[in-house]
Amino acid sequence: MAKIYTHLEKLEKNIANNDGFNEEAQQIFSEFNGQLAAEQLPFEGFDKTKFVVPTKVADVPTLPNESSTLGIGWVGIKDSYYITSKKVENFTWLRDPSLTTTILGPPVETFTSDAPNWTASIYPLSLAYNEGVFLRIPTKEGMLKGCATVDTEYYGFSKRTDTGEEPITGNFGTEGRVTLYVFVNDVLVGTTGPQPAGKRQTYQIPFAIPVGASEAVDIDIRASATFDIGSNNVTFPDAAKVHFYSAQLWVRNQFR
Repeated sequence: MAKIYTHLEKLEKNIANNDGFNEEAQQIFSEFNGQLAAEQLPFEGFDKTKFVVPTKVADVPTLPNESSTLGIGWVGIKDSYYITSKKVENFTWLRDPSLTTTILGPPVETFTSDAPNWTASIYPLSLAYNEGVFLRIPTKEGMLKGCATVDTEYYGFSKRTDTGEEPITGNFGTEGRVTLYVFVNDVLVGTTGPQPAGKRQTYQIPFAIPVGASEAVDIDIRASATFDIGSNNVTFPDAAKVHFYSAQLWVRNQFR
């Protein structure tokens, strides 16, 4: 916005002058209404080099070993965008009374409570996905901003025997926690925090971090899960399951 100079006194005999305030506001908001003058333009002005269609970049690596290059990017004069996504291959509406079937369709990855490796560490989803969770991009000095999106389904089945009545079997959602993370060059820049089991959930993790000029910056989504049981009166006839489905990762590099 152009520099605005005061033209009228704001006070007259210690009383606010309404006309003065109105005129100053009119001058300020005139720019928002399209009344631009020469002082709003940069010194170098505009020419055709300032209006260049961004260059499309294909074959952006979506796996750390670069065996998959399914990302897409656009590089402009002052910024660049990159995106990768993975959609569910099939979509089903299975409503089995036993609740043992998936709701969305075949997942990309599944962790279960009877497989201890899912609680051992933060798991890079790029080990299961070939797109949608990892990008390797060049950057220029500036800011890197973006968002990670992951579609999940987390559920299990408990049978409580401490009611004094008939055993109750149902869906549980309090004994487990899932956490999603976004890392940039192995530095944590965003997380959902521990999330309780809640059937189908779509998580979005916005992130922002300053970056320097580099030929290869890695951005990836990771996950961890825990499973606790606080009562000996609860049995689990089926393993708790965490399913991972659609995923998307996009980033924008704003530079000088």
